[in-house]
Amino acid sequence: MLEFKDIKVRLGKAVILNGACLSVKEGSVCVLLGRNGSGKSTLLDTVAGLVPYSGSIILDGQPLSSLSTGERAKKIVYLPQKLSDSSLKVTDLVKLGRFAEKGLLSSMSENDIEAVESAIRTMELKSKAHLPVSSLSGGERQRVYIAMVLASGAPYLLLDEPTTYLDIDAARSICSTIGTLSKELGKTVLTVFHDLSSAMSVADKICVLDSGIIVFEGTPDEFADSDVPQKVFGAVCTKYGGRYYFS
Repeated sequence: MLEFKDIKVRLGKAVILNGACLSVKEGSVCVLLGRNGSGKSTLLDTVAGLVPYSGSIILDGQPLSSLSTGERAKKIVYLPQKLSDSSLKVTDLVKLGRFAEKGLLSSMSENDIEAVESAIRTMELKSKAHLPVSSLSGGERQRVYIAMVLASGAPYLLLDEPTTYLDIDAARSICSTIGTLSKELGKTVLTVFHDLSSAMSVADKICVLDSGIIVFEGTPDEFADSDVPQKVFGAVCTKYGGRYYFS
């Protein structure tokens, strides 16, 4: 369980988050939605230890602030939105996920190698393992980076807009992958999405932020039936063929 209690973040005079409270169940996918500047990425940053905050974040019953950097790395891994192209081969980049808690000077054990190979298999990248990451398509590169965080073995994954810049098919594939990480591998995923329909396809819980305040927390069905899509995004939700569409 990941819990946010009265989280406040100020950057200079600007209030980015103002009393955010949220709980994320173990093994679930919680999607953060909001317009640009609403504070959704900043909420991820608080868990990742990238910004100072007041309030408390509780991880599996322990205050996050009480964990050392190494203890945090064993439990939480963060995949930011903006990723630079890498000339590393797929396998070598995925290996970096094992060094989050071990340190870059550590040698790879048999368990480390198995974790890397397992992540590559899970992300269906075995045929690409020998290729430079920079030679892959956008969707394939995103799968490599998700394999990297998966290889870490951390139970909590923070993903900041993992489908940004991807075409429709690649985005759907990534959404399916996120569902697999949660439902089949038991990972707890806290992720930011921009596209409302994609968010609805993968979320167990929807959390909407507006001007640093959480204005909605509930299931996708509850979100669709509420007035939040209209009030916050100016969108009308329609359900057809088991999927949600916004216009």
